[in-house]
Amino acid sequence: MNNDQRNAEVEKVLIKVLERGAEKDTLIWVIDEGQFIDSASWDFLDKVLRSIPILVIMSLSPSEYSGLVLCSTATQILGSMANTYIKLKELTPDVIVQKACQDLGVISITRELETFLIQRSHGNPFYCEELLRNLHLNNVLQFHVLEEDEERDDEWDSLFASTIIKLQGSQFFESEEVSYICTVRQNVKLHNIMLPPTLKGVALSQIDSMNPSEQMVVKCAAVIGVTFSTQLLLHILPKWTKLKMNQTLAALVEAHIFECFTEGKTRLTNQTMEVHTHELGNFPKTVTTSRVQSG
Repeated sequence: MNNDQRNAEVEKVLIKVLERGAEKDTLIWVIDEGQFIDSASWDFLDKVLRSIPILVIMSLSPSEYSGLVLCSTATQILGSMANTYIKLKELTPDVIVQKACQDLGVISITRELETFLIQRSHGNPFYCEELLRNLHLNNVLQFHVLEEDEERDDEWDSLFASTIIKLQGSQFFESEEVSYICTVRQNVKLHNIMLPPTLKGVALSQIDSMNPSEQMVVKCAAVIGVTFSTQLLLHILPKWTKLKMNQTLAALVEAHIFECFTEGKTRLTNQTMEVHTHELGNFPKTVTTSRVQSG
């Protein structure tokens, strides 16, 4: 039995299992990062959807974000009128704080930690979780018991001078009788905290998927900072012309790696940049990183 015959037999067995399961209960498939599914798996999914009543919940990045080209079967499935699409936007700052409190099992976190999570996570819940996990594993966080007669205030050091510090192995406190507040250890500067390996891996994988010109711009921009002007970027790019830089920046904006603003903080879309690329070097522009950060 060759590989094709073996795969065909496996598919038949899987479909029979799913058919029997569908007779007993409602089937739900949850698929994450659907843009990475190979063509053979898309073909199998198409067969399942045509023959078995099943609810599929899939998360995927649009092709303009991921840079991947989907196969014809994937395009057909995703283009079905029976699909319901929900566009996931970045978390707002207040939701990030709420999520952090929920993940840590506390009722409040310090302003310093709030700012750190908002700036570093860029509204991505996974980034927020990884940042918190990294801080916890490096013993940066402290958990304080909030006494009933204590009032919340921005002066965290004086507020918790007499409270009990809980150094527990878990980030979650399930006791309903005791409330906790999370603070940052003294003498720890959060802006000096490096990105955790998981987020560095995400950034490096994005950089590896770029062409050499885009990689050069991203690396030079990382030296300047999160926000930079096109004039300064051109100054440090090795023997680049304005036209080459503007074309590369336009591609990075289109890929949602960078965001471009005029001097008056007006955001430029990728369509605007494509039409007016030749004008970018003629008057000040500010560019800020959207997804890729330097560690």
